[in-house]
Amino acid sequence: LIDQDVIPEARRQIGPQRRLTLVFDREAWSPDAFRRWHAQGVDVITYRKGKQAPWAAQDFQPVTFARDGKAVTYWLAERSVQVIPANRKRPAFWMREIRRLSNDGHQTAILTTRQDLPAEVIADDMFARWRQENFFKYMQAEFNLDHLSTDATEPADAERMVPNPERTRLEKVLKAKKAQLGSAHVRNAAQQRDGASKAKQAKEAETIERVQRDC
Repeated sequence: LIDQDVIPEARRQIGPQRRLTLVFDREAWSPDAFRRWHAQGVDVITYRKGKQAPWAAQDFQPVTFARDGKAVTYWLAERSVQVIPANRKRPAFWMREIRRLSNDGHQTAILTTRQDLPAEVIADDMFARWRQENFFKYMQAEFNLDHLSTDATEPADAERMVPNPERTRLEKVLKAKKAQLGSAHVRNAAQQRDGASKAKQAKEAETIERVQRDC
């Protein structure tokens, strides 16, 4: 989906040269994809997948910044981490890991290929995903967003021309009957030529008449 739809559509809107940043959760976790996208000018911001050892509490420092005109403080720490080890065919791939320490001691790990943004901007962009989810929740409750796409039916256009399946079936039967009639004519002509009995010719004529009625 990201390679086939998201990135091409974003490129169409922002142009081929400008770097693109994707922000998503762990569902799209793929270090190989991160490396490939980075080479294509596409950066990522995402949660780190898997259970990680906690960092020392003294590694975290308070960072205060403004969001929507209000001061917000995160306790943050940062390291460079290797997400793909080196081998004979490729070098190692490194990313920035930024962790936020919550008041309850929980550490949220965020990975990014963006090297130019401050840690607090990376963290805030990641957590801002909740605004999108809250928006969709609001739209579902207040504007029936889920009902814009529906499996409901609507009246069909009575004037619209559509193939009649019964007519198709009858046309096949008629075609078979015409073929049968042709064969009967051939047999009847052969019988007359060969001097077949009148009874046999009469039976064949009856067959021809019956098939003609069916046609």
